[in-house]
Amino acid sequence: MHTPSTELDTAAAGTPDDARTAVLFKNGDAGLFAMMWEDSPEQLPTDRGGTWERLGTFPLGVQEIMPVDIAPEPVLRSLVSQGYIVWPMEHTLPFGTSQ
Repeated sequence: MHTPSTELDTAAAGTPDDARTAVLFKNGDAGLFAMMWEDSPEQLPTDRGGTWERLGTFPLGVQEIMPVDIAPEPVLRSLVSQGYIVWPMEHTLPFGTSQ
């Protein structure tokens, strides 16, 4: 299992124009990670219990390095369609494809 870097909060300045600031969350009790554009986890699912902990922000775009082992394309598609993406900690890839 790859644990996201705690050194997130990187400045988005100087990143390509397609990059936006995303927020990474962790719900250790439920064994989940999540990413979203919003700084507050209110929109994230709570049906599995636990609380969402904000790990930090990072620039998210197709040319940016991700703080977790995930291709940015499925993450971006999920953020556009539902506002967030959630995946189990034991998986390094969220559900979805990069097509």
